[in-house]
Amino acid sequence: MHILVLADAKTALAFRLAGLETRIVRHDKDIIPVVKDSLKREDIGILLLTDEIAQKAEKFLDRPRHENLLPLVVRIPSCQTPKTTRMGAKERLAALLRR
Repeated sequence: MHILVLADAKTALAFRLAGLETRIVRHDKDIIPVVKDSLKREDIGILLLTDEIAQKAEKFLDRPRHENLLPLVVRIPSCQTPKTTRMGAKERLAALLRR
């Protein structure tokens, strides 16, 4: 199983330097096709998406968990997101529990 990161260029570079596979999403029109293709790949165990991409692909990410256990979808902050708007660990956990 692999980890795939869908992100803007700057965030993708950071993960690529760590040795992870990345796909850069430059335009809003590319988000849905890239997310759909990524969710279909059987070799992906964890899919990391920046918050901006995840918000725009919400309806594809909120699929029932019993249908597809993999890939595990995890939202991450972008490198370009100001630190003042990023959620802390407690806030992120509370948001996940509310779903």
